[in-house]
Amino acid sequence: MKNPKRRRFQFSLRTLLLSVAACALVIGLGKFLSEKYLFGPLRDSRAGIQLAAMINACLDARDGAWPRSWDDLRDHYRIDGIVRGGDYCTFEEVRDCWVVDFDADSAELAAVKPVAGQPPFAVLRQRHDRPMAYPQLDPNIRVFWRLRRQAGMQVAAMIIEYMKANPGKDSFPKWPRNWEDLRRYYPAALKEDGGHYCSYQQARGCMAVDFDADPAQLVRARPDPVRPPFRVVYAPYDYPKAIEVKAGRWDPNQWIFEYLLTRQ
Repeated sequence: MKNPKRRRFQFSLRTLLLSVAACALVIGLGKFLSEKYLFGPLRDSRAGIQLAAMINACLDARDGAWPRSWDDLRDHYRIDGIVRGGDYCTFEEVRDCWVVDFDADSAELAAVKPVAGQPPFAVLRQRHDRPMAYPQLDPNIRVFWRLRRQAGMQVAAMIIEYMKANPGKDSFPKWPRNWEDLRRYYPAALKEDGGHYCSYQQARGCMAVDFDADPAQLVRARPDPVRPPFRVVYAPYDYPKAIEVKAGRWDPNQWIFEYLLTRQ
């Protein structure tokens, strides 16, 4: 005759093993799903913001030249004021979440024509196959903003240096007539720290200039807090709304306008 106690113990042990296996399966599945659809996407987004900040700081420090290694970026990891003086994530998390094409060229990237519904380029790629929590904060878009802004400021600086050297008549300086006029003033078109915003090739590659403009007419423009006073330096195409580059104090037209006002 079988022992009922032994049967109950065997049944309980089998149930316990099945329960442990089920719990392990649930925990593993939960960890996988949370990493793929919850914590992972959030980490990728935060790391992407941090990566864009490091690259943009590196571009500023290298006169617009693209970084060539993670060591180039490590020097710019701590950026004051990203989130009230803090960082989005650690440097190691950035490297774990993102891959950088260190063979890219700033001038070529700045000249890319954006397409609606997608980032302008993909030189910064997620290392893991999962969606971003905030796809609108794709670091490629944030870097594109900076490349375009640097090019615009470089063009404005060259135009201003040209006008300084060519005063013209009636208090109105001469206006450059072609890119060759501007090329000659690239060496003098510097930032306050003595470096360039970007290369001449990058500035010319992604910006257009109205070489028929008249400073005497430009200075009569009305200031506008939302739009630039005129449009003599601009991208040769329209930006998709998702990656539109705002005007404001970084707009090259605003810089030129403010310089013309000082000549009055």
